[in-house]
Amino acid sequence: MKFIKIDSSPSTWQPNTAYLIRDNWNDWFYWQTQFSLVYCENATKVTGIGSVKIGQNRMKPESECINDEEKQTFNKPLINNEFNTLDQEFFSLGQSENYYETLNQLPKAVKREILLGLRDVAYNLRIYEDHKLHPAMTNSVMRDISERHIFDALHKLAKGDISSDKYSFAYMFPYKDHQDKSVILDFSIQPNSVPPSNIHAIIGRNGVGKTTLFAGFIKGVINQDAIPEEFAGWLLVSEDGELFRKPDYFTSLTLLSYSPFDKFGPVGVNKIPTGIKYQYIGLMEKSKEDERLIPKSFDTLHNEFCTSMIQCLVGARKERWKTCLQTLENDPLFKEVEISKLADSNILFYDEKWKNEMHKYLNRFSSGHLVTLISITKLVEVTEDRSLTLIDEPEAHLHPPLISAYIRAVSDLMSDRNGVAIVATHSPVVLQEVRSDCAWILNRTRRYIQANRPQIDTFGENVGTLTGEVFNHEVTNTGFYKMVTDAVEKFDDFDALYNYFEEKLGAEGRALARSLLKIKKNEG
Repeated sequence: MKFIKIDSSPSTWQPNTAYLIRDNWNDWFYWQTQFSLVYCENATKVTGIGSVKIGQNRMKPESECINDEEKQTFNKPLINNEFNTLDQEFFSLGQSENYYETLNQLPKAVKREILLGLRDVAYNLRIYEDHKLHPAMTNSVMRDISERHIFDALHKLAKGDISSDKYSFAYMFPYKDHQDKSVILDFSIQPNSVPPSNIHAIIGRNGVGKTTLFAGFIKGVINQDAIPEEFAGWLLVSEDGELFRKPDYFTSLTLLSYSPFDKFGPVGVNKIPTGIKYQYIGLMEKSKEDERLIPKSFDTLHNEFCTSMIQCLVGARKERWKTCLQTLENDPLFKEVEISKLADSNILFYDEKWKNEMHKYLNRFSSGHLVTLISITKLVEVTEDRSLTLIDEPEAHLHPPLISAYIRAVSDLMSDRNGVAIVATHSPVVLQEVRSDCAWILNRTRRYIQANRPQIDTFGENVGTLTGEVFNHEVTNTGFYKMVTDAVEKFDDFDALYNYFEEKLGAEGRALARSLLKIKKNEG
């Protein structure tokens, strides 16, 4: 395989050639190992493979350099502008599962030549063992990837194995139940189950502990110091019947929240442990002046979408993104603009003209539709095998039909990637899209918390029935239930009560009134 190293996209592509295009990204403000890999089969077929990081034995940490000249030399691999195979002192690693999935779409001989030519450590684990302790490997090449992820997922993909494994985990609240016992929520993911078990719901009224649960997962995966352990609970993994902590259990953690009151938000890249990917998808960003959380501008949101869209057009993600957008077309506005056609674009690199056109396109959407499009696009970009996604109250910015389409798109994506999404919600419309053994109903009385599975099958159930199942006491003591109940105290016959409501009482209200009046009559 012929490889060409270049600094930017070429004006013409050579056939049967792999291009390494230098990326200006640096790790820890020092290491420069990242490239974009593009393969040209012929003049009409150019495939973006994705990001790859390449290290070299000669590289050394900044602390070992004696001057700035050495820092500018030893922070990057010295790669020939053209080569067929990297020498034995080099090692490389694709930076996402999508990288290996896209290579699997190439002819087997081409894929093998690329992986061997770049001395890929996921493809050849012996190369990994030889270089796993090198500073360029631990601080840069594997900055966002754990050893477990290489062995459990990337190696399988590099060898062409696309099968998924089942997995499970649990969360223990920092609070007890009324019997002073630990409250533990368990989550199990079975690939290819129907309905899917890759999306779970935590539902209950305000203040029952959904925010605490999210804090516990964030603490458990990225060990965020800002979250005190006694208020966060614990992420647990079961092995041989015992529960224990295992922070590296997930390959990545994504928090999706478009609340202006979000308490977590973005986390500085330098505060995330090596080997863990953390993504925040939401409305807030940190102020450059004082680190306060402030709302993002529309321009910032638009730019985030454009950056993510470029990634979703790379390799295997493209079809996955199109499938999600087609699901969103169950919403009339998305259907009208044929949103799924975005995935037919053939944009390899970001340019200002295209960005400006996309900004105009995005301006036609309401805020709810915009955050839906951005969030599903970002999720397609970052979701991988055994990745954890936390979604906070999606109903806060979506109307019910769009909620259903959105949750279905997320569920299909998680099933396809074998990831897991946990949705904290107040909405029975969300619960309607989740199987009952993947749902938890939380209740809290003072300092005691209670967690139960629904007593009915939730997937595809009537929204009214689900509302009664989850909020039974609250429903019967609020809203029209309360008004009808109070009216029954004043009137003894239905006609008088119906006239009291100026004959504007709906079917459920009329049925409730007749039932309560009958009880009142029987009780004398």
